Amino acid sequence: MEDTRQLINKYSSFIIHSGNKVSFWFDNWSGDEALYLAFPNIFSLVKDKFLSIAFHISPDGNWIFDFKRRLRNSEANQFANLLVRIGVSPPQLNDQFDTIRWSLGTNGVFSVKSLYAKLIEADGVADFPKYFIWNKIVPPNITFLLWCVVHGKLNTLDLLNRKGLNLDNCCIMCCNEAESVFHLLIHCKVAFKVWSSITPSNWAWTFPESVYDFAKCWNNAFQVGSSSVWNLIPTAVVCVLWRERNARIFERRHTFKTDNDLSLDAKSLVIV
Repeated sequence: MEDTRQLINKYSSFIIHSGNKVSFWFDNWSGDEALYLAFPNIFSLVKDKFLSIAFHISPDGNWIFDFKRRLRNSEANQFANLLVRIGVSPPQLNDQFDTIRWSLGTNGVFSVKSLYAKLIEADGVADFPKYFIWNKIVPPNITFLLWCVVHGKLNTLDLLNRKGLNLDNCCIMCCNEAESVFHLLIHCKVAFKVWSSITPSNWAWTFPESVYDFAKCWNNAFQVGSSSVWNLIPTAVVCVLWRERNARIFERRHTFKTDNDLSLDAKSLVIV
């Protein structure tokens, strides 16, 4: 996937006025890419790489460059190409603020939505279970928890062991299997009872092998997105199970909740 910064530079264009707020080398103000990418050899010879366009223009209206040493013949040719790219004569400066336009937006204003759409255009997942994760009425920290769950990045015991810790891996909820994000939130007998208690009793369905597959199943088969209540169920169940798991591990005086208590907690979160 294309680097985010490169993508932003690629689809941003600058209108130079004062030249004080536009980086000569890093901002995409001339051509299709930033100058540090187009002319890496010349860029490596620049003493101060973070100067604005204004610092590269003399009072009499000529380009100014401060290199670490004199340019060799091959470098002089590249420098000539640089001048062709930016123009032999610098832009005329004035006292107005420099402005920037975002070419992916119809009004020229940057938006995360348009950037994200471009990022996933080539390498994204078309049917990503977004309603399983993103909900505007859910706090951002809980949304991030759901994101970690779907991507298998939650710090369950199996993942901590893969990161180099030497921990006894046993699910604190059922004490029968090794803990993983898939087991803890789907296949654990406690998790299964909570999910079953909050879904219709006449449903007969097999839990998938991974949280990602489960999210797609929830997102597609049950048409989540059409109901705000259904959108909140996965968030509520995951929060209740993860909170109880952490309380059992880290809180010495915590009284283990029963399966029914956890089911009631999940239902309460959905209703509230």
